[in-house]
Amino acid sequence: MGYFPIFTDIAGQTVLIYGGGKAALEKVQRLLPFGARLVVTAPRILPEILEQLGVEGRIGTFSPEDLEANPAFVIAAGEDREENRRVSEQCRLRRIPVNAVDDPPLCTFYFPALISEGALTVGISTGGKSPAAAVLLREEIQSRIPERVDEILEWICDLRPALQRRYPDFGIRRALLRKLVSLAFSRNRPLTEEEVADCLGEADQTIS
Repeated sequence: MGYFPIFTDIAGQTVLIYGGGKAALEKVQRLLPFGARLVVTAPRILPEILEQLGVEGRIGTFSPEDLEANPAFVIAAGEDREENRRVSEQCRLRRIPVNAVDDPPLCTFYFPALISEGALTVGISTGGKSPAAAVLLREEIQSRIPERVDEILEWICDLRPALQRRYPDFGIRRALLRKLVSLAFSRNRPLTEEEVADCLGEADQTIS
């Protein structure tokens, strides 16, 4: 059975990363664009991690007291598996979500292969069975996303209130939105006012 995907806002929230090597650096780079406050704890931390804006480095070993701040989640990315196990156990005791790099049995959640284009975020997970397969699928999906997708999303978001007022029926509105987005994707741009008017005219004829 797969894992249920959920998207959550972590901006301003604390995320604890145990480990200061390349695995920790990779997680830091993936998380920073989402605005979390990253606290990295390890006996040794790569300079590349400490140079990142938004990262607080704490030189030392992991302590259960590190969890008293109740982080949104924890990443165990240390080089010592037994220490990662200890981190995982302490998180489970406190019901804090934890991810242990390359060690599925120690995880309560997995990191998906991410596509992030402005407001668009796509996550792909294989439940920890094959991160390589998830990456390949990510590349395939990425190649199909319009270059101006974020501009299109902003446009359709601005258009939705007017459509909700004009078409209170959810089924009709959903079909219309699907058509508008499909056309915008195919043309790799927001539709013009004339193009939108044509679509609305066709929708009105269908209703009447």
